[in-house]
Amino acid sequence: MAEFTLSLKELNDLSKQLSTMGERGKDIAERMLYAGGAVVKEQLREDSRVHYDKGDMYRGIGYTDPKGKGTERYVNVYPRGTVKRGKKTVSNALKGFVLNYGSPWISGDEWFDKGVLASEKSAVDAMEKVFYENAEKIFKIKL
Repeated sequence: MAEFTLSLKELNDLSKQLSTMGERGKDIAERMLYAGGAVVKEQLREDSRVHYDKGDMYRGIGYTDPKGKGTERYVNVYPRGTVKRGKKTVSNALKGFVLNYGSPWISGDEWFDKGVLASEKSAVDAMEKVFYENAEKIFKIKL
């Protein structure tokens, strides 16, 4: 069994460090989400090339800023924006959905689902890299 002793001053210092850890961690978490989002974006762009017509959906694939409530944070990666075809305006998200799942007139090929699965490990690796490069900023405790 390990035993250690902290003085009241050391406990106060530790308490201050722990309270600021949350803010530093939030910044790093957001950078981690951006890194993961960038990896998924590139994989989805690559997988969407089979549907490249004029490139609107391809160029529209992107990710949102981190959002969420409390401690849950996330980014959404999907085809964004709209495209005008004649008199109709169609969202790239709808095009991506139909090309992924199909419709009565179009057979889906699961390009989006496959891209998300293919990018999973690389996205996690990119997020871990950001975490480990910045972990010292989160856990830096001076006693």
